[in-house]
Amino acid sequence: MRVDDLKKLSAGQTTVKIRAAGITDSMVAGLLRWSDETAATSEGVTLKISDESRLPQITRYLVEQGAEIYSIIPERLALEEIFLSVVGKDIAS
Repeated sequence: MRVDDLKKLSAGQTTVKIRAAGITDSMVAGLLRWSDETAATSEGVTLKISDESRLPQITRYLVEQGAEIYSIIPERLALEEIFLSVVGKDIAS
């Protein structure tokens, strides 16, 4: 049986969707200093971050590089996704 605090389980689980114009491959590569996983999309970029307090730094970086930011939407994992993540890890152990 495993018991963990929900905040602990959801830590590092924020996906951020940034809708922006002018995102280049070099900007996406530069985002790796804050994220282990980034992906360019037709509308901007998506990345996973461990701490939402990094969002101002990320935004500042993109603006300084010439991107035009329209929206930044952090999306935490749903409770069901956290459950499946934990159950999957426990089954694999």
